[in-house]
Amino acid sequence: MPQTLDPVATLTGHASAVLSVAIAPGGRHLASASRDRTVRLWSLPDGAYLATLDGHRGPVQALAYSPDGSWLASGSVDTTVRLWTVGEQIAPGQKSMIELAEQQGAVESLAWTPDSGRLACAWNMWNIGHVTLWDTGGRANPANRATLRAPHGQMVFDIAWSPDGGTLAAALAAGHIRLWATDGAEIAAIRAHGEAVRAVAWSPDGSRFASAASDGVIKIWDPMAGYDAPAARLKGHESAIHTIAYSMNGGRIASADNDGVLRVWDASSGGLLASGIDHGGAIRSLAWSPDGLWLATASADGGVRLWNM
Repeated sequence: MPQTLDPVATLTGHASAVLSVAIAPGGRHLASASRDRTVRLWSLPDGAYLATLDGHRGPVQALAYSPDGSWLASGSVDTTVRLWTVGEQIAPGQKSMIELAEQQGAVESLAWTPDSGRLACAWNMWNIGHVTLWDTGGRANPANRATLRAPHGQMVFDIAWSPDGGTLAAALAAGHIRLWATDGAEIAAIRAHGEAVRAVAWSPDGSRFASAASDGVIKIWDPMAGYDAPAARLKGHESAIHTIAYSMNGGRIASADNDGVLRVWDASSGGLLASGIDHGGAIRSLAWSPDGLWLATASADGGVRLWNM
């Protein structure tokens, strides 16, 4: 029987729905982004409030810590991405060091390469998905290296770099996934689901990646086997899945949907290990702690839930 999960803490303070959560690589800090236009920082595991990052002029929909832990990127409906300095010392009133403003539509998702040298920013304009690749190696003056464009009608909802930094996966409307190389060359175009693909996530060893869609189905893909059919299908959600993530050791997959249902799966067998319900509403984002002991979820009621795994 799958374990029943209940949140062990709720972090409150946002004035509207939480749209994204991220946990710092060291596991000591959590960031949450909200429709209220702010990013809030919390300590872990106690959940104490640390600071509010202000500056965006619209709802903040995306967060991503750089793998080296020195930067937090936030992306907003206001079309900008901000880079914040977030080392071990976090001070109230912190200001963003850099604003990346060449996106022309609402920013949906952010993803750093493993070496923290490049940041991918997914955004949409006129129902066409775009991904801007920023070279952040110099940091003082990030350069727009390239902008990738999906076909007409294929909005982009999520992006994720492979662990080796060589492939960018994008979750698109109309059930598609696109894979791009670091130079922008297309690797594959996959007709993956019957409805919009909402989330993608790579396994830590890079051997597989998962896709989750509005049809409530999770599919596992093996690049070595090709993309004619998924390696596995995980079924159980009854509404659109908005977020999916592998645990850091690759043994588990967490997913959450529009009904506020959180599920945890065995990554090898596809069996359901645990499930829980966030009664605050839809879960738009989730994040594993590096040690795999915690999950954080973003709730529609403005709270951040912590789940003991």
